[in-house]
Amino acid sequence: MTDGFYSDPAAIKRLGNSFAQKADELESRISTFLSRADEIEDGFGVLTESEEALQAYRETLNEMVEGLRLLRSHLSEVGSALSTNTANNYTASEESVTKLFRGDA
Repeated sequence: MTDGFYSDPAAIKRLGNSFAQKADELESRISTFLSRADEIEDGFGVLTESEEALQAYRETLNEMVEGLRLLRSHLSEVGSALSTNTANNYTASEESVTKLFRGDA
């Protein structure tokens, strides 16, 4: 291989698939976390008797879950872009350059 730039579309697709897989795993973990974190009952002692404290806890919990779901969505989008657009663009570019140097263009 020369000292020039090289890209492996198959490796890019694998990386994209890895992002998508991690996004799916994160969604599963978010659901598990949410089911456990929402069952506070006696977990905070007398704080659970305060409606204000419970409301603040649930608002914070919902904001955190929303942030984690945005992260999951972003990971999924990056994975999709890598798997399809980026890898396909490199493949198409390589084919075009190959045709150009062969005189097929």
